[in-house]
Amino acid sequence: MLSIISTTLLIWLFCAVAAPVRGCPLDCICSGGSIETRAMCSSPVIKTIPGSLSRATEILTIQGTQASPVPLTGLVRSDFGNLTELVHIKISFTLLSHVAEDAFFNLVKLKRLELNNNRLSSILPNTFSSLGATLAFVSLSNNRGLHLLERSGTSQRSERFTLVVWASTK
Repeated sequence: MLSIISTTLLIWLFCAVAAPVRGCPLDCICSGGSIETRAMCSSPVIKTIPGSLSRATEILTIQGTQASPVPLTGLVRSDFGNLTELVHIKISFTLLSHVAEDAFFNLVKLKRLELNNNRLSSILPNTFSSLGATLAFVSLSNNRGLHLLERSGTSQRSERFTLVVWASTK
């Protein structure tokens, strides 16, 4: 009997330790009450979108400084896979240079996307096409040398949302 209890306790302990914990990652500050709906991440060690963010996250900010940018270099589809409640993403002062064409797939509630002050050099033609009808604003300001790539017969211009691209003269 004691070995069954010991084995059960050991299995329970292993599962509790091994199970992924959802909530606020160590490199972030989260708020929004008992269900953390806002996450602000500014650690100099963030290289990807933190995987342990709450599925209820609505506002995600990843921000470095001009002197100390966050080392996040790319965005891919799996970065936002569980974050389907996002309405606002702000990523600035990072080393972000690449956004996969399907990075924002299934973010149908997203209203505002700000990718300012990064190192983006190009945006592929369908990068924003999978975003829902709620998208109202996209800002790509201050990404020096940014090009919006077009396929023949298509354009990044959209009547659905405002696209702001402004380059610094610094």
